[in-house]
Amino acid sequence: MENFSIHFRTSDTITVNFFIDGLQVATTSKQSAWPVLLTVNELPLVLRRKHVLMTSLWLSMKKPLCTEYLKPFVAEMRELARTGVTFRRNGKLKSVRVKPVCCISDTIARPMIRNSKQFNGKFGCGFCLHPGVKMQMGKGETRSYTTKETDYPLRTHQEVMDLAARAQRLGVPQRGIMAPSVLSELPDFDVVRCIDLDSFHAVVNVAKRFVKLWFDAPCKGALVPPYKIHTKIGVVDERLLGINQLLKYPERPCLSLKGQIICSYFKKCIATEFFKPLVTFGTWSRYSNAKLTVKNLQQFVSGIDDLYGPQHVTFSCHLLTHFKRSVEDFAQPFTHSAFLYESFNNEIKESVHSSNAVSKQIKKAMQLKFALVRMEAELSVNMSAQQRAYLDKVNLRGKQLVAPHLCIESVSLLGKPRSDLMRTKVAFSTCIATQL
Repeated sequence: MENFSIHFRTSDTITVNFFIDGLQVATTSKQSAWPVLLTVNELPLVLRRKHVLMTSLWLSMKKPLCTEYLKPFVAEMRELARTGVTFRRNGKLKSVRVKPVCCISDTIARPMIRNSKQFNGKFGCGFCLHPGVKMQMGKGETRSYTTKETDYPLRTHQEVMDLAARAQRLGVPQRGIMAPSVLSELPDFDVVRCIDLDSFHAVVNVAKRFVKLWFDAPCKGALVPPYKIHTKIGVVDERLLGINQLLKYPERPCLSLKGQIICSYFKKCIATEFFKPLVTFGTWSRYSNAKLTVKNLQQFVSGIDDLYGPQHVTFSCHLLTHFKRSVEDFAQPFTHSAFLYESFNNEIKESVHSSNAVSKQIKKAMQLKFALVRMEAELSVNMSAQQRAYLDKVNLRGKQLVAPHLCIESVSLLGKPRSDLMRTKVAFSTCIATQL
Protein backbone atom coordinates (compact mmCIF):
# COMPACT_ATOMS: atom_id res chain seq x y z
CA MET A 1 0.00 0.00 0.00
CA GLU A 2 1.45 3.34 -1.09
CA ASN A 3 -0.08 5.82 1.31
CA PHE A 4 1.03 9.36 0.42
CA SER A 5 0.52 10.75 3.93
CA ILE A 6 2.74 8.00 5.36
CA HIS A 7 5.60 9.12 3.09
CA PHE A 8 5.38 12.66 4.49
CA ARG A 9 4.60 11.76 8.10
CA THR A 10 7.58 12.60 10.29
CA SER A 11 7.93 14.23 13.68
CA ASP A 12 8.51 17.64 12.08
CA THR A 13 5.86 17.42 9.30
CA ILE A 14 2.07 17.55 9.23
CA THR A 15 -0.04 16.76 6.17
CA VAL A 16 -3.21 18.48 5.01
CA ASN A 17 -6.09 17.83 2.63
CA PHE A 18 -7.72 20.72 0.81
CA PHE A 19 -11.13 21.08 -0.82
CA ILE A 20 -12.04 23.20 -3.85
CA ASP A 21 -15.61 23.78 -5.00
CA GLY A 22 -17.99 26.61 -5.77
CA LEU A 23 -21.36 27.53 -4.28
CA GLN A 24 -24.13 29.99 -5.09
CA VAL A 25 -24.09 32.55 -2.29
CA ALA A 26 -27.61 33.96 -2.75
CA THR A 27 -30.72 33.15 -4.76
CA THR A 28 -31.06 36.82 -5.76
CA SER A 29 -27.52 37.06 -7.12
CA LYS A 30 -25.51 35.29 -9.82
CA GLN A 31 -22.38 35.69 -7.73
CA SER A 32 -20.67 32.48 -6.63
CA ALA A 33 -18.07 31.84 -3.94
CA TRP A 34 -15.09 29.54 -4.37
CA PRO A 35 -13.45 28.89 -0.98
CA VAL A 36 -10.31 26.80 -0.49
CA LEU A 37 -10.88 24.72 2.64
CA LEU A 38 -8.23 22.78 4.52
CA THR A 39 -8.07 20.06 7.21
CA VAL A 40 -5.13 18.54 9.10
CA ASN A 41 -4.79 14.76 8.66
CA GLU A 42 -3.02 14.23 11.98
CA LEU A 43 -6.16 15.31 13.85
CA PRO A 44 -8.79 12.68 14.75
CA LEU A 45 -11.85 12.69 12.47
CA VAL A 46 -14.02 14.34 15.13
CA LEU A 47 -11.61 17.26 15.47
CA ARG A 48 -11.16 17.56 11.71
CA ARG A 49 -14.87 18.31 11.38
CA LYS A 50 -14.61 20.96 14.06
CA HIS A 51 -11.44 22.63 12.75
CA VAL A 52 -11.95 23.24 9.03
CA LEU A 53 -9.81 26.18 7.87
CA MET A 54 -10.71 28.56 5.06
CA THR A 55 -7.43 29.64 3.46
CA SER A 56 -8.84 31.86 0.71
CA LEU A 57 -12.08 32.87 -0.99
CA TRP A 58 -12.83 33.88 -4.59
CA LEU A 59 -16.05 35.77 -5.39
CA SER A 60 -17.09 36.11 -9.02
CA MET A 61 -19.97 35.98 -11.49
CA LYS A 62 -18.31 33.09 -13.32
CA LYS A 63 -15.86 30.26 -12.72
CA PRO A 64 -12.40 31.46 -11.68
CA LEU A 65 -9.24 31.06 -13.71
CA CYS A 66 -7.25 28.55 -11.67
CA THR A 67 -3.88 30.12 -12.38
CA GLU A 68 -5.09 33.24 -10.56
CA TYR A 69 -7.53 31.64 -8.13
CA LEU A 70 -5.08 29.12 -6.64
CA LYS A 71 -1.88 31.14 -7.01
CA PRO A 72 -1.91 32.60 -3.43
CA PHE A 73 -2.74 29.20 -1.94
CA VAL A 74 0.06 27.45 -3.85
CA ALA A 75 2.56 30.16 -2.88
CA GLU A 76 1.65 29.87 0.80
CA MET A 77 1.80 26.06 0.75
CA ARG A 78 5.24 26.17 -0.85
CA GLU A 79 6.42 28.52 1.89
CA LEU A 80 4.93 26.34 4.65
CA ALA A 81 6.58 23.24 3.17
CA ARG A 82 9.94 25.02 3.07
CA THR A 83 10.05 27.01 6.32
CA GLY A 84 7.12 25.56 8.30
CA VAL A 85 5.40 27.16 11.28
CA THR A 86 6.69 27.69 14.82
CA PHE A 87 4.51 27.41 17.93
CA ARG A 88 4.92 26.91 21.66
CA ARG A 89 3.91 23.58 23.23
CA ASN A 90 4.39 22.78 26.92
CA GLY A 91 6.64 25.81 27.22
CA LYS A 92 8.92 24.71 24.37
CA LEU A 93 9.18 26.08 20.84
CA LYS A 94 8.43 23.54 18.13
CA SER A 95 8.62 23.89 14.34
CA VAL A 96 6.74 21.76 11.82
CA ARG A 97 6.53 21.83 8.05
CA VAL A 98 3.17 21.58 6.30
CA LYS A 99 2.66 19.51 3.15
CA PRO A 100 -0.57 19.13 1.11
CA VAL A 101 -1.20 15.51 0.08
CA CYS A 102 -4.77 15.36 -1.26
CA CYS A 103 -7.04 17.71 -3.20
CA ILE A 104 -10.76 16.91 -2.95
CA SER A 105 -13.29 18.30 -5.43
CA ASP A 106 -16.29 17.30 -7.50
CA THR A 107 -16.46 16.06 -11.09
CA ILE A 108 -16.93 19.57 -12.49
CA ALA A 109 -14.14 21.29 -10.55
CA ARG A 110 -11.56 18.49 -10.85
CA PRO A 111 -10.81 19.01 -14.60
CA MET A 112 -10.67 22.76 -14.04
CA ILE A 113 -8.01 22.26 -11.36
CA ARG A 114 -6.08 19.70 -13.41
CA ASN A 115 -6.41 21.81 -16.59
CA SER A 116 -7.97 18.98 -18.56
CA LYS A 117 -11.16 18.29 -20.51
CA GLN A 118 -14.48 17.85 -18.75
CA PHE A 119 -15.89 14.36 -18.17
CA ASN A 120 -18.14 14.58 -21.25
CA GLY A 121 -15.21 15.27 -23.59
CA LYS A 122 -12.84 12.81 -25.24
CA PHE A 123 -10.22 11.56 -22.74
CA GLY A 124 -12.25 13.27 -20.01
CA CYS A 125 -11.12 10.89 -17.27
CA GLY A 126 -8.23 12.32 -15.30
CA PHE A 127 -7.26 8.94 -13.82
CA CYS A 128 -6.92 6.74 -16.92
CA LEU A 129 -6.65 6.95 -20.72
CA HIS A 130 -10.20 5.82 -21.47
CA PRO A 131 -11.35 8.04 -24.37
CA GLY A 132 -15.05 7.44 -23.81
CA VAL A 133 -17.47 6.47 -26.57
CA LYS A 134 -20.34 8.65 -27.78
CA MET A 135 -23.65 6.78 -27.72
CA GLN A 136 -27.29 7.56 -28.38
CA MET A 137 -29.37 7.89 -25.22
CA GLY A 138 -33.01 8.93 -25.46
CA LYS A 139 -33.24 11.97 -27.72
CA GLY A 140 -29.64 13.02 -27.11
CA GLU A 141 -26.12 11.67 -26.76
CA THR A 142 -23.98 10.54 -23.85
CA ARG A 143 -20.37 9.47 -23.43
CA SER A 144 -20.06 5.87 -22.28
CA TYR A 145 -17.06 4.54 -20.35
CA THR A 146 -17.71 0.87 -21.00
CA THR A 147 -14.71 -1.40 -20.35
CA LYS A 148 -16.10 -4.53 -21.97
CA GLU A 149 -13.51 -4.75 -24.73
CA THR A 150 -10.39 -2.95 -23.50
CA ASP A 151 -8.66 -2.18 -20.21
CA TYR A 152 -7.13 1.27 -20.49
CA PRO A 153 -3.85 2.14 -18.69
CA LEU A 154 -3.79 4.49 -15.71
CA ARG A 155 -2.34 7.97 -16.04
CA THR A 156 0.92 8.89 -14.30
CA HIS A 157 2.20 12.23 -13.05
CA GLN A 158 5.15 12.37 -15.43
CA GLU A 159 3.01 11.44 -18.43
CA VAL A 160 0.48 14.19 -17.63
CA MET A 161 3.27 16.76 -17.19
CA ASP A 162 4.74 15.77 -20.60
CA LEU A 163 1.30 15.98 -22.26
CA ALA A 164 0.67 19.36 -20.62
CA ALA A 165 3.97 20.75 -21.92
CA ARG A 166 3.23 19.45 -25.42
CA ALA A 167 -0.33 20.83 -25.35
CA GLN A 168 0.94 24.23 -24.25
CA ARG A 169 3.55 24.23 -27.01
CA LEU A 170 1.18 23.13 -29.80
CA GLY A 171 -1.96 24.87 -28.55
CA VAL A 172 -3.98 21.63 -28.91
CA PRO A 173 -5.18 19.32 -26.07
CA GLN A 174 -3.15 16.12 -25.79
CA ARG A 175 -5.18 13.12 -24.61
CA GLY A 176 -7.47 15.43 -22.68
CA ILE A 177 -4.70 17.52 -21.07
CA MET A 178 -4.78 21.20 -22.09
CA ALA A 179 -2.01 22.86 -20.03
CA PRO A 180 0.06 22.39 -16.84
CA SER A 181 -1.91 22.52 -13.59
CA VAL A 182 -1.02 25.22 -11.10
CA LEU A 183 -1.03 22.50 -8.41
CA SER A 184 2.00 20.89 -10.07
CA GLU A 185 4.04 23.66 -8.41
CA LEU A 186 3.28 22.16 -4.98
CA PRO A 187 6.20 20.12 -3.59
CA ASP A 188 5.90 16.33 -4.13
CA PHE A 189 2.33 16.73 -5.41
CA ASP A 190 1.12 14.13 -7.95
CA VAL A 191 -1.42 15.84 -10.25
CA VAL A 192 -3.10 12.49 -10.98
CA ARG A 193 -3.20 10.59 -7.71
CA CYS A 194 -3.28 13.54 -5.30
CA ILE A 195 -6.33 15.11 -7.00
CA ASP A 196 -8.51 12.33 -5.67
CA LEU A 197 -12.15 11.35 -6.06
CA ASP A 198 -14.41 11.06 -3.02
CA SER A 199 -17.47 9.10 -1.96
CA PHE A 200 -19.71 12.17 -1.68
CA HIS A 201 -19.54 13.00 -5.39
CA ALA A 202 -18.94 9.50 -6.79
CA VAL A 203 -20.91 6.94 -4.78
CA VAL A 204 -23.89 9.14 -3.89
CA ASN A 205 -24.34 10.26 -7.50
CA VAL A 206 -24.39 6.65 -8.72
CA ALA A 207 -27.03 5.70 -6.14
CA LYS A 208 -29.25 8.64 -7.11
CA ARG A 209 -28.84 7.87 -10.80
CA PHE A 210 -30.09 4.31 -10.46
CA VAL A 211 -33.11 5.24 -8.37
CA LYS A 212 -34.07 7.78 -11.04
CA LEU A 213 -33.39 5.17 -13.72
CA TRP A 214 -35.93 2.84 -12.13
CA PHE A 215 -38.65 5.33 -11.28
CA ASP A 216 -38.59 7.91 -14.08
CA ALA A 217 -41.15 7.07 -16.75
CA PRO A 218 -39.74 6.32 -20.24
CA CYS A 219 -40.27 8.67 -23.17
CA LYS A 220 -43.68 8.52 -24.78
CA GLY A 221 -43.84 5.74 -27.35
CA ALA A 222 -40.48 4.27 -26.30
CA LEU A 223 -39.99 0.62 -25.41
CA VAL A 224 -40.23 0.09 -21.63
CA PRO A 225 -37.00 -1.55 -20.33
CA PRO A 226 -37.42 -4.50 -17.92
CA TYR A 227 -35.76 -2.62 -15.04
CA LYS A 228 -38.38 0.14 -14.94
CA ILE A 229 -40.66 0.01 -11.87
CA HIS A 230 -42.38 3.38 -12.32
CA THR A 231 -45.72 1.55 -12.42
CA LYS A 232 -45.09 0.22 -8.89
CA ILE A 233 -44.65 3.61 -7.24
CA GLY A 234 -47.85 3.06 -5.25
CA VAL A 235 -46.49 -0.19 -3.78
CA VAL A 236 -43.13 1.34 -2.88
CA ASP A 237 -44.86 4.44 -1.50
CA GLU A 238 -47.03 2.33 0.78
CA ARG A 239 -44.02 0.45 2.15
CA LEU A 240 -42.00 3.61 2.71
CA LEU A 241 -44.83 5.32 4.55
CA GLY A 242 -45.27 2.23 6.70
CA ILE A 243 -41.75 2.48 8.10
CA ASN A 244 -41.49 3.60 11.74
CA GLN A 245 -37.93 4.73 12.37
CA LEU A 246 -37.46 5.53 16.04
CA LEU A 247 -33.73 5.37 16.59
CA LYS A 248 -31.76 6.93 13.77
CA TYR A 249 -34.04 8.74 11.34
CA PRO A 250 -36.68 11.18 12.61
CA GLU A 251 -38.55 11.30 9.27
CA ARG A 252 -39.90 8.61 6.99
CA PRO A 253 -38.51 8.59 3.44
CA CYS A 254 -40.72 9.58 0.53
CA LEU A 255 -40.55 9.12 -3.22
CA SER A 256 -39.91 12.82 -3.80
CA LEU A 257 -36.45 12.18 -2.27
CA LYS A 258 -35.64 9.21 -4.49
CA GLY A 259 -31.89 9.61 -4.24
CA GLN A 260 -31.93 9.20 -0.45
CA ILE A 261 -33.74 5.84 -0.33
CA ILE A 262 -31.67 2.80 0.61
CA CYS A 263 -31.68 -0.26 -1.65
CA SER A 264 -33.38 -2.71 0.76
CA TYR A 265 -36.70 -0.87 0.27
CA PHE A 266 -36.84 -2.11 -3.35
CA LYS A 267 -36.05 -5.75 -2.69
CA LYS A 268 -39.48 -7.11 -3.64
CA CYS A 269 -40.31 -4.47 -6.25
CA ILE A 270 -37.44 -4.90 -8.68
CA ALA A 271 -36.38 -8.06 -10.50
CA THR A 272 -33.68 -10.12 -8.78
CA GLU A 273 -31.15 -9.77 -11.61
CA PHE A 274 -31.29 -5.97 -11.25
CA PHE A 275 -31.34 -5.96 -7.45
CA LYS A 276 -28.27 -8.15 -6.81
CA PRO A 277 -25.73 -5.74 -8.38
CA LEU A 278 -27.17 -2.93 -6.24
CA VAL A 279 -26.51 -4.95 -3.08
CA THR A 280 -22.92 -5.50 -4.25
CA PHE A 281 -22.57 -1.75 -4.74
CA GLY A 282 -24.10 -0.99 -1.34
CA THR A 283 -21.74 -3.26 0.60
CA TRP A 284 -18.40 -2.62 -1.12
CA SER A 285 -17.16 0.07 1.28
CA ARG A 286 -17.62 -2.15 4.35
CA TYR A 287 -14.66 -4.34 3.48
CA SER A 288 -11.12 -3.53 4.57
CA ASN A 289 -9.80 -6.10 2.06
CA ALA A 290 -8.85 -4.04 -1.01
CA LYS A 291 -8.97 -7.03 -3.39
CA LEU A 292 -12.51 -7.95 -2.35
CA THR A 293 -13.59 -4.33 -2.65
CA VAL A 294 -12.19 -4.02 -6.17
CA LYS A 295 -13.84 -7.28 -7.18
CA ASN A 296 -17.25 -6.05 -5.99
CA LEU A 297 -16.89 -2.72 -7.80
CA GLN A 298 -15.77 -4.38 -11.03
CA GLN A 299 -18.74 -6.76 -10.84
CA PHE A 300 -21.09 -3.84 -10.32
CA VAL A 301 -19.76 -1.77 -13.24
CA SER A 302 -19.67 -4.75 -15.62
CA GLY A 303 -23.20 -5.61 -14.46
CA ILE A 304 -24.39 -2.18 -15.60
CA ASP A 305 -23.07 -2.93 -19.07
CA ASP A 306 -24.81 -6.32 -19.20
CA LEU A 307 -28.16 -5.42 -17.59
CA TYR A 308 -28.79 -1.80 -18.56
CA GLY A 309 -26.63 -1.33 -21.66
CA PRO A 310 -23.29 0.41 -22.26
CA GLN A 311 -24.97 3.83 -22.60
CA HIS A 312 -25.64 3.74 -18.85
CA VAL A 313 -21.97 3.25 -17.93
CA THR A 314 -21.62 6.97 -17.27
CA PHE A 315 -18.58 8.79 -15.92
CA SER A 316 -19.92 8.53 -12.35
CA CYS A 317 -20.08 4.74 -12.70
CA HIS A 318 -16.63 4.67 -14.31
CA LEU A 319 -15.13 6.50 -11.32
CA LEU A 320 -15.96 3.50 -9.13
CA THR A 321 -13.27 1.51 -10.93
CA HIS A 322 -10.65 3.97 -9.62
CA PHE A 323 -11.47 3.53 -5.93
CA LYS A 324 -8.85 0.79 -5.64
CA ARG A 325 -5.97 3.20 -6.10
CA SER A 326 -7.75 5.84 -4.03
CA VAL A 327 -8.03 3.45 -1.07
CA GLU A 328 -4.41 2.37 -1.47
CA ASP A 329 -3.25 6.00 -1.43
CA PHE A 330 -5.55 7.62 1.12
CA ALA A 331 -7.31 4.77 3.01
CA GLN A 332 -11.09 4.29 3.22
CA PRO A 333 -13.24 6.92 1.43
CA PHE A 334 -14.79 8.30 4.62
CA THR A 335 -11.37 9.59 5.75
CA HIS A 336 -11.22 12.11 2.89
CA SER A 337 -14.87 12.59 2.00
CA ALA A 338 -16.30 15.94 0.91
CA PHE A 339 -19.15 15.74 3.43
CA LEU A 340 -17.50 17.89 6.12
CA TYR A 341 -16.35 20.47 3.56
CA GLU A 342 -19.83 20.74 2.04
CA SER A 343 -21.15 21.32 5.55
CA PHE A 344 -18.71 24.22 5.93
CA ASN A 345 -19.80 25.57 2.53
CA ASN A 346 -23.36 25.56 3.83
CA GLU A 347 -22.24 27.74 6.76
CA ILE A 348 -20.72 30.19 4.27
CA LYS A 349 -24.00 30.27 2.35
CA GLU A 350 -26.03 30.85 5.52
CA SER A 351 -23.81 33.79 6.47
CA VAL A 352 -25.00 35.73 3.40
CA HIS A 353 -28.30 37.54 3.99
CA SER A 354 -28.35 39.90 1.00
CA SER A 355 -26.65 40.35 -2.37
CA ASN A 356 -24.86 43.51 -1.21
CA ALA A 357 -21.33 43.40 0.26
CA VAL A 358 -21.21 39.59 0.14
CA SER A 359 -17.48 39.44 0.89
CA LYS A 360 -17.90 41.53 4.07
CA GLN A 361 -20.76 39.32 5.30
CA ILE A 362 -18.73 36.14 4.82
CA LYS A 363 -15.63 37.73 6.34
CA LYS A 364 -17.50 38.85 9.45
CA ALA A 365 -19.18 35.46 9.94
CA MET A 366 -15.93 33.51 9.53
CA GLN A 367 -14.03 35.83 11.89
CA LEU A 368 -16.72 35.31 14.52
CA LYS A 369 -16.69 31.54 13.99
CA PHE A 370 -12.92 31.19 14.42
CA ALA A 371 -12.89 33.65 17.34
CA LEU A 372 -15.48 31.52 19.17
CA VAL A 373 -13.46 28.35 18.58
CA ARG A 374 -10.32 30.01 19.94
CA MET A 375 -12.17 31.53 22.89
CA GLU A 376 -13.63 28.14 23.80
CA ALA A 377 -10.17 26.52 23.67
CA GLU A 378 -8.58 29.20 25.85
CA LEU A 379 -11.36 29.74 28.39
CA SER A 380 -13.13 26.38 28.65
CA VAL A 381 -11.38 25.44 31.91
CA ASN A 382 -12.48 28.60 33.75
CA MET A 383 -15.99 28.94 32.29
CA SER A 384 -19.00 29.01 34.56
CA ALA A 385 -22.06 26.89 33.77
CA GLN A 386 -23.93 29.99 32.62
CA GLN A 387 -21.11 31.05 30.29
CA ARG A 388 -20.84 27.52 28.90
CA ALA A 389 -24.59 27.43 28.22
CA TYR A 390 -24.43 30.78 26.43
CA LEU A 391 -21.50 29.66 24.26
CA ASP A 392 -23.31 26.44 23.35
CA LYS A 393 -26.35 28.50 22.41
CA VAL A 394 -24.25 30.74 20.13
CA ASN A 395 -22.60 27.76 18.44
CA LEU A 396 -26.02 26.23 17.78
CA ARG A 397 -27.17 29.51 16.16
CA GLY A 398 -29.86 29.86 18.83
CA LYS A 399 -31.60 26.60 17.92
CA GLN A 400 -32.33 24.51 20.99
CA LEU A 401 -32.46 20.74 20.78
CA VAL A 402 -35.95 19.34 21.22
CA ALA A 403 -36.43 17.48 24.49
CA PRO A 404 -37.85 13.97 23.98
CA HIS A 405 -41.53 13.56 24.82
CA LEU A 406 -41.03 9.99 26.02
CA CYS A 407 -37.96 7.84 26.69
CA ILE A 408 -38.14 4.03 26.67
CA GLU A 409 -34.72 2.73 27.69
CA SER A 410 -32.38 3.92 24.91
CA VAL A 411 -35.20 4.98 22.56
CA SER A 412 -36.30 8.65 22.55
CA LEU A 413 -39.64 9.63 21.00
CA LEU A 414 -39.77 13.24 19.78
CA GLY A 415 -42.94 15.33 19.42
CA LYS A 416 -46.23 15.12 21.24
CA PRO A 417 -48.33 12.11 20.13
CA ARG A 418 -51.98 12.29 19.15
CA SER A 419 -52.82 10.13 22.15
CA ASP A 420 -51.08 8.91 25.28
CA LEU A 421 -51.80 5.26 24.55
CA MET A 422 -48.08 4.53 24.22
CA ARG A 423 -47.39 5.78 27.74
CA THR A 424 -50.31 3.73 29.08
CA LYS A 425 -49.14 0.59 27.30
CA VAL A 426 -45.57 1.03 28.55
CA ALA A 427 -46.79 1.50 32.13
CA PHE A 428 -49.05 -1.56 31.81
CA SER A 429 -46.23 -3.67 30.35
CA THR A 430 -43.88 -2.57 33.15
CA CYS A 431 -46.50 -3.51 35.73
CA ILE A 432 -47.02 -6.97 34.20
CA ALA A 433 -43.25 -7.55 33.98
CA THR A 434 -42.85 -6.59 37.65
CA GLN A 435 -45.55 -9.04 38.72
CA LEU A 436 -43.96 -11.82 36.70
